[in-house]
Amino acid sequence: MDSTLPNDTPFTILNSTFQLVNQGALNFQSCLTGYPFDNTNPNWRKASLERRNSPTAINYIPEANNDIPFASAGMRAVQVKQPFQQNGLENELYFSFSTENYKNIVFGFAAKDEGAAEAISISYSVSEGNPVWITTGLASTSLTLDSNYQLFETDFSSILTANNNSNFKIRLQFTGPDMTAENGGRVTFNNFSVKGTLLPLQYPTPNVFIIGNEITALVPTTTAVATGFSISPALPTGLLFNTTTGIISGTPTVLSAATDYTVTATNSGGSTTFVVSIAVIDVAPSDLSYPTPNVFTINDAITNLSPTVTGGAILEYGISPALPTGLLFNTTTGIISGTPTVLS
Repeated sequence: MDSTLPNDTPFTILNSTFQLVNQGALNFQSCLTGYPFDNTNPNWRKASLERRNSPTAINYIPEANNDIPFASAGMRAVQVKQPFQQNGLENELYFSFSTENYKNIVFGFAAKDEGAAEAISISYSVSEGNPVWITTGLASTSLTLDSNYQLFETDFSSILTANNNSNFKIRLQFTGPDMTAENGGRVTFNNFSVKGTLLPLQYPTPNVFIIGNEITALVPTTTAVATGFSISPALPTGLLFNTTTGIISGTPTVLSAATDYTVTATNSGGSTTFVVSIAVIDVAPSDLSYPTPNVFTINDAITNLSPTVTGGAILEYGISPALPTGLLFNTTTGIISGTPTVLS
């Protein structure tokens, strides 16, 4: 834990101190609008997340702390203080981290209640951008608290969307008989962890390639030597798959919507698979132009204005603002035609 954080001082975010992929972060949302407050505010240290001295060896992982034994680690804790709900808002902890290149994800921590809540509710999000919180596939969504530290672990192994996901998030909320109480109660946490198993076969994914442009080869990473590779379905025309090395290369010559391709690596011990996403898009349009400027006579049919443009095939044209009454704009061809009937 960040040793520079002072005790008993509200904060909103705490970054991970050890990670194999990208740095993770613990974020806090208070039920009190305007949080965090300074020490002149009557809401100072209410509905807050704070560091405190309350270490436990439960879920302490020396390998995640430079192999320092627990007795020498100087561990601390974080506490979430009452009230836990107010005016439709509630205290929430949520964790943002990447599971890229890992599967069989297990989220763990130690926690205890000190007169504030009966249980912790857990949910997760696998989507990019703003989280969409769900509980699908969880064996339990409510974790019963006790007055002593205990280990809580939530196993995401059966949830495939938790694997190899750079946008994985977990949310913790609190339940109890009176979540608006302000009696100095708190829930204390320690030793948050995320564990997983390294994927035995990996490719960069997802991939978006441009038609007619040679791609940067996709080279697999494996945890054991593979004697052969296969892929299904077949790659878009122009892309090549090397069944000895598993490398995907070439120059795509046809458009292709995003498609999942299953690669299988094999050796004498068996096989493993990985799903790589590939899309082939057209060259973006550029250098769009029309004859301009144009002066037309009211009630006289105009000579069509046809666009010139470079790049790939155009799917649709648009124009803004609307043309003068009587002039027409073809969204398929981009041609402007017609007979103007109003001055403009």
